[in-house]
Amino acid sequence: MKRHHRIHSGSTPYKCDLCGQSFRHYNSLTVHKRMHTGQRPYVCDICGRSYVLMSHLKAHRETHGGGKRRECDLCDMSYASANGLRRHKAKVHKGGKKCEYLEEVQEQEDIIIELPVEQVEYFTV
Repeated sequence: MKRHHRIHSGSTPYKCDLCGQSFRHYNSLTVHKRMHTGQRPYVCDICGRSYVLMSHLKAHRETHGGGKRRECDLCDMSYASANGLRRHKAKVHKGGKKCEYLEEVQEQEDIIIELPVEQVEYFTV
């Protein structure tokens, strides 16, 4: 109950002795200290990359295949992670839209279509 109460009270009793930043939970302080020490205890058994958090290692493992691939709906690329697909769309397609009739990716602000509205089918990235 004390731990939960800290969420509402704003109390941050765990302080980093290296930089002074304070945390509500001891676990948060432990993870934070890894930034100072360089400790990365979670290591990929396939390629040897290491991570500060287990969740980061789990996300990384998807890149080695065997998992679900996320396909870009604007081109033929596919990615092991949803983040990889999001980065791809932002960088390559620049947050644009694809129009089946124009067959090209255009910036949302620049789309000028002279087709009847019922023929225009496009979707946002």
